[in-house]
Amino acid sequence: MMKTFWLSFVDPDSTAADKSLGACVVDVDDAQAVAEKQLLDAGPFAKTAQRGAEWILAATRQAHIMACNPGGEVMATEVTKWPADRPRLPQKNRLFSRAELARLGFD
Repeated sequence: MMKTFWLSFVDPDSTAADKSLGACVVDVDDAQAVAEKQLLDAGPFAKTAQRGAEWILAATRQAHIMACNPGGEVMATEVTKWPADRPRLPQKNRLFSRAELARLGFD
């Protein structure tokens, strides 16, 4: 199974009015999620990780591998079944600024 995630990044410590560091879209497959689940189960979050957290961890790691993870705090949303009435998802594996996303119809 393949899932697609929208990841938004912010710098919570920034003093700027806009703390956004950008957003990206990445794909994650079962094997990546299973690998992250094994790490979660063996680590300090074994008892507190929410169900499905391995997918978020895998997506965040995939964004890092694809050089579209600028750091900071991340919010992840699964967008595998993207509604047809919404703007088309941006190119995968690329960091987009807030201004670029606004030009694409994401405000």
